[in-house]
Amino acid sequence: MIARALKLFISCLTLIVVSACSSSGSNLSEPTALIDITPQLQLAEQWSVSVGKGDKKSTSVMQPVISENDIFAAAGQHLGSFNLETGEVNWR
Repeated sequence: MIARALKLFISCLTLIVVSACSSSGSNLSEPTALIDITPQLQLAEQWSVSVGKGDKKSTSVMQPVISENDIFAAAGQHLGSFNLETGEVNWR
């Protein structure tokens, strides 16, 4: 009996808290207008290389790492080092 009353009390308290968080919309300010942005850079792909298909079972995401003039990339059990400027393979 006490457990049921406690559950009812918690349910009512939750409804009160959630309804207190709602807004009627009367005090909302207008959103700020967006300004046009002019691109400062033009990007172009210089080279592309595949490290591997990766591991479909894995949920980890590996990001490439840049060190001086080399980029290291991994996919699944594949690892490679590439020249940052040319994309040439240093090693795999």
